[in-house]
Amino acid sequence: MDNDVALEPIDDQGSRRVAFTCNGIRVIVMDSVSFALPADRGHVIVTGSHGGASAGEYAARILPLITVSSDAGFGKRDAGIRGMAALDAHDAAALCVSHASSRIGDGENLWAEGIISYANKTASALGFSIGTRLQDEIIAYLERRGA
Repeated sequence: MDNDVALEPIDDQGSRRVAFTCNGIRVIVMDSVSFALPADRGHVIVTGSHGGASAGEYAARILPLITVSSDAGFGKRDAGIRGMAALDAHDAAALCVSHASSRIGDGENLWAEGIISYANKTASALGFSIGTRLQDEIIAYLERRGA
């Protein structure tokens, strides 16, 4: 995907954008997980948020198919990914991308440039791998899922 291609806005403020659709499942990009809506359940959300406890709480209320955030450098006692790890309790897949590969707080940049640095147990069981390009992995997963 060309990094300069504008994503399709799906709200009046442009805070939520569709990056990709496959078999009825949308990849919705947003700068903060707080922009996620109940309608995102069953879709993929790519957020610029850190993957900490509060981000996991937001995602657990909605239960997207996959939640993506920044690892925020992991932090002390893995605080930067703690919320994504907690999503395993809901059988919800969660990934983090390396803060070194993309800009924290910029969902579009996570989608365009992110390299997976963390996959919770649920996401690992779906075949997601650390060190791979987020966009490629999400698209391949959605295509496999629809086949």
